[in-house]
Amino acid sequence: MKILFRQTGGFAGLVKSLRLDFDELSADDRDLVRSLLEASHFFEIPEPAARALPDEEQYVITVDEQERSRTVVVSKSAAPEDLRSLIRYLAKRAAYEKRQ
Repeated sequence: MKILFRQTGGFAGLVKSLRLDFDELSADDRDLVRSLLEASHFFEIPEPAARALPDEEQYVITVDEQERSRTVVVSKSAAPEDLRSLIRYLAKRAAYEKRQ
């Protein structure tokens, strides 16, 4: 399984990103990520309709498994409660991208 995460927006317009490959995670981290995905109902949640407000953080999360793949784009205020724990985990591990 692979997870791609990108956080944009905010007052400074900084971008954070993360590429998470399950093969490179410890067993404990794999279990944690899998439980966060299951708790978030990632593959079942409806696509949020609300667009990001000016300067609001926006998240793009793509999960690729062998049998399925899905990308969810959601703003901070429109993120379903069940998805927020996964977002916090990914954002904490993400690194800021260098500006060009």
